[in-house]
Amino acid sequence: MVPPTVSIAFSILAMILHVFPGNNNVIRFVKVTFMVFSSITGAMALVIGTVVLIAQLIKSNLHRKNILYFVAAWFLSVIVFVVAIAVMQ
Repeated sequence: MVPPTVSIAFSILAMILHVFPGNNNVIRFVKVTFMVFSSITGAMALVIGTVVLIAQLIKSNLHRKNILYFVAAWFLSVIVFVVAIAVMQ
């Protein structure tokens, strides 16, 4: 659950930085960096979550609760990422 949470945090930080006025190149660089980190951690969340779910399938230890938490957290991180991109346009 950590990578989707970190992805959401980076997206929210980028949106917060977008509020600051001015045409500062440093702020622009930090916003882009946060969005890159957000996309990387979102991709890591997908890979890690998929591996964990496959491992649980192999062990026959798959619970609906685990699937629901993973899917909800990952979709929430994708939605926040897309909203952050839309806000920064």
